[in-house]
Amino acid sequence: VETLVFWRYANAWKSAFDKSSDQNRYDNLKNIYEQFIKEWAPLQVNLSNDVRSDLDSIFDSNKRELSKDSVDDAIQEVYILMFTHSYVRFLQSEFHDKYQNATFGKAI
Repeated sequence: VETLVFWRYANAWKSAFDKSSDQNRYDNLKNIYEQFIKEWAPLQVNLSNDVRSDLDSIFDSNKRELSKDSVDDAIQEVYILMFTHSYVRFLQSEFHDKYQNATFGKAI
């Protein structure tokens, strides 16, 4: 669940980048970082050390230089994780069967 929530928040942050003030961008990304990225975050997502370190450096040094692509690597890693692991497990689960039956009816 946390991977999908992170992916949606990170993409929303990117979408709002050009419409937000520098302070708002920083505050919103820091919230995403504290909820999903930093070590021991409540909803920590699985990211490579390189990607996590890049994002750690933004907040460790208090450098407020953000670009629209600051979270691109994290978004890409989480997308791949969802597609190759989470989604595949969902397709093999009883929840998928229940969803299919509830949405489309039983197969003929």
